[in-house]
Amino acid sequence: MKKNKGENNLINNILKLIIIILAVILQIIIFFFLYGATSGLSEYARIIFEVIKFISVIYIIYKRQNPAYKIIWIIFLMFMPITGFVAYLLWGNNKTPKSMKKKIEKERKQSHITLPDNQEIIDNIKNENRKKESQYLYNVTNYPIYHNEKIKYYKTGEECYEQLKNDLRNAKKYILIEFFIISESRMWNEIYEILKEKRKEKVDIYLIYDSLGSLLKKPKYLKQQLEDIKIKYIKFNPLTPFLRSYLNYRDHRKIIVVDGICAYTGGINIGDEYINLKSRLGYWKDCVARIEGEGIKNLIAIFFKQWNINSKETVKYKKLIEEVEENKKNNGYIIPYSDNPQNKYNPAKNTYINIINNAKKYVYIMTPYLILDNETEEALINASLAGIDVRIITPSIPDKKLVNACTKSFYNLLLKAGVKIYEYRPGFIHSKIVVSDDNVATIGTTNFDFRSFYLNYECGIWIHNTKEEIKIRDDFIETLNNCVEIKEKVWNKRKLNIKIVEAVLRLISPLL
Repeated sequence: MKKNKGENNLINNILKLIIIILAVILQIIIFFFLYGATSGLSEYARIIFEVIKFISVIYIIYKRQNPAYKIIWIIFLMFMPITGFVAYLLWGNNKTPKSMKKKIEKERKQSHITLPDNQEIIDNIKNENRKKESQYLYNVTNYPIYHNEKIKYYKTGEECYEQLKNDLRNAKKYILIEFFIISESRMWNEIYEILKEKRKEKVDIYLIYDSLGSLLKKPKYLKQQLEDIKIKYIKFNPLTPFLRSYLNYRDHRKIIVVDGICAYTGGINIGDEYINLKSRLGYWKDCVARIEGEGIKNLIAIFFKQWNINSKETVKYKKLIEEVEENKKNNGYIIPYSDNPQNKYNPAKNTYINIINNAKKYVYIMTPYLILDNETEEALINASLAGIDVRIITPSIPDKKLVNACTKSFYNLLLKAGVKIYEYRPGFIHSKIVVSDDNVATIGTTNFDFRSFYLNYECGIWIHNTKEEIKIRDDFIETLNNCVEIKEKVWNKRKLNIKIVEAVLRLISPLL
């Protein structure tokens, strides 16, 4: 029986994955063989390996990385030098190739020139803390602030889905799509049919998807689909049989832009669970933001910077940005922004911390993962000890059991400091939001974990006085009705073996 293209594509993907795994294993075996062979030759060889281990540790200490991240790798190298060295090359070094660094710097300068300088808008913000937050974001990302924009918060994926499809159907010039996951789904099939019609109307379509995030989930015939209707696309950072730490960087962004008239970002990927057409982990709670107005300029720049860095084709997007019009349907301020592993200021993480530190009354957080570095944990604890109402919603039903167990390992200190933690019972909470004091919030793709803070390409929208902050707060409070609060006294009665496992997971949390 003849296999169809989809089956052949799936088989090819599985074979590629097997080849990559075998190639990596072979390289690790070679490292071990060389170490064993050399160690057996003489004492001098062992001294050489000790020197290499020492230099590796010094190198890790010298690098600008989170201290917790450094400590776990140093421990790994001390006890398992060769395995640790190989693992560090694969996952810990996180070194961007020089050629790509040049492209990144070139695109950064170009977008900075192309985007407007809106310093006077920042200067007009009356709330001093919000002024500082927006100034910080601009200084570390070069993405400007806008006012009098329109933003709408959707508290679930299915709530925005019909509007999204209508916006795609109304496209006249171009559509930009960037997702971590595109999966075999009714959602993709419906979107693809719209894209097919738009291509017949000569609408330009650019698509970026993460090669690893979509590896075993993407439609079997995705490549053929895209090429059949001549959609321009990129597989971000494809897997390779050769050792290179850049593989650890993933494109976790979710962006759709239609004609510069509207744009979306938030937690949802393209898959049926994100709009609750399929129940994989119970009810999937996610969120999306839709914007109109000049803020779209930032998302266009974010998208095409990623495209130009990773594609052979360079797209000049200045004209697209100039065509975006101001929208005066809503007051307030917004900054669509991005983060990436090359930005050592960690804007996504520090935007969260700035909001937490500046809170006067409350900070409410939804996140699927709570794997904190020292700075973020201290910010939450200090805010709570200062009398701020700090509440966090995490999932009770995990998508990754190990990561969820690691999340729970951070409960103890937070609960002792008075932070209120709730677990969402009906299903999986995938929203990534922070809202504070009814006048500031962020909506985007960044989880509270090391991977989002340090390794992923992320994006989000910072908003102030748009009135959507109230809707986000109300959604949080409504969601609490479907949560169970974790009480400190009950939490402290966990079995000893669970506490030991949590302690180990907390130690290795930077690697998860």
